[in-house]
Amino acid sequence: MTIYSIHKRFGDSLRGWLALCGVAALGAGTMLTGTAHGQAPGFGFAVPASWAQGPTATAKAGGAMSYNGDSYRVVNASAVQPTGAGDVNQVMQAAGMAENSLLARGDAVMPVSHNAGCSTCGTSGCGGACGGSYGYGSSDYLGSRFGSQAPTVCGTPCNPYTYGSIEGLYMRRTNDERFTLSQNFRLNEFDYEWAPRVTMGAVPDCSNGYEMSFTGPFEWDQSASLTSGVGGIQTLLQPGLPIAAADLTAFSNANVQSQSYDSEYWSLEASRTLVGWEFAKVLYGFRYVDFQEDYLYLSSTATEVGALSSNVQNRLYGGQIGIDLLYPISCHGYADFRGRAGVYLNDVDNNVLLVNGGRAILANEDSDTEIAGLFEIGSGLRYQLGDSLSIRGGAEYWYLTGVATAIDQVGTPVLPGMGSRVNADSDIFFLGLTVGAELKY
Repeated sequence: MTIYSIHKRFGDSLRGWLALCGVAALGAGTMLTGTAHGQAPGFGFAVPASWAQGPTATAKAGGAMSYNGDSYRVVNASAVQPTGAGDVNQVMQAAGMAENSLLARGDAVMPVSHNAGCSTCGTSGCGGACGGSYGYGSSDYLGSRFGSQAPTVCGTPCNPYTYGSIEGLYMRRTNDERFTLSQNFRLNEFDYEWAPRVTMGAVPDCSNGYEMSFTGPFEWDQSASLTSGVGGIQTLLQPGLPIAAADLTAFSNANVQSQSYDSEYWSLEASRTLVGWEFAKVLYGFRYVDFQEDYLYLSSTATEVGALSSNVQNRLYGGQIGIDLLYPISCHGYADFRGRAGVYLNDVDNNVLLVNGGRAILANEDSDTEIAGLFEIGSGLRYQLGDSLSIRGGAEYWYLTGVATAIDQVGTPVLPGMGSRVNADSDIFFLGLTVGAELKY
């Protein structure tokens, strides 16, 4: 709603005085004929001190009038007793208007409902923040549009709030399916596993906030074994000079062989957030990711036992940026998008051990620092249950690159240097579903 300044429109000319009296007379006549409707104090318009000389303003001081569907209060400025520089401010205070209203910028008429409940920025009635007026004109409109999170008149876009969410992530680690070091059987695939994601955050001024999130721990595993009473289970391990066939006898013509592969993941995030009307949230901050794996290959013959193990631990430290978006699709329903991207230093450790018949054939380890990355995208549907509670469900896809896996540290042929130099060039994919709820208070 555009409100033109009467002061600018009419100036100090006689025509301005006549027009002002005409508007006041119109308001009085309308009220007398029943077209206008009275309002309780707190709705109306403010008149600068220089206008409060005529009987119209005096007669209606403290009252109200309705014009073109809007309500205005008439102020008797003579009671304010302005002293000069503070004229406008004193008139505003008498009218119950905030210092950042349109009147402070030179306009003469302002719906008081726009500033209801707020007379001075920086107080608890204004959410503790100051800013320019948003110019929506009516708090009723904002209340119907944004509910309890409607903008306040002192420039705060909503009431400050705290939020917390808990989600169940049903994810599967992909890649490296059906790996084996045996000629006669393979590992199974990784299954989908459950783990929580817990998020807590606050937005003290409804624009700038902070957030912490913990995901995991996930524990994926796969295993397989084979037993033969007459032996004959063979291996893919081959000797590489100077390692000889005599160093791998426990893996040939075996009676029992087994393989197990475990993978674990968890992460911690701490971010600053920038929120725009709760439909968009941008975040940036620090993230730590812990990703470790263990592979174990056991073999036994009638006379001896052999074991090959590989263990890696990836500790990722770095920065992350992200964005969360909401798109309304119904009165209470939203489609959402979640994206994260981070670059990290990967402090990785590796350990490989080969034992044959109780004798250590090799025991190698290495540590290194590599560059790694983690990228996440997700989308889903959210349903709002009142002002505070919402539920959602969706799907997510993660891509982890520049990390070491346990099986990438071993292979054939078996060389003396196997595991002495860490290989951290692997790419891992995770995919799955999410369900959860969020509470704002």
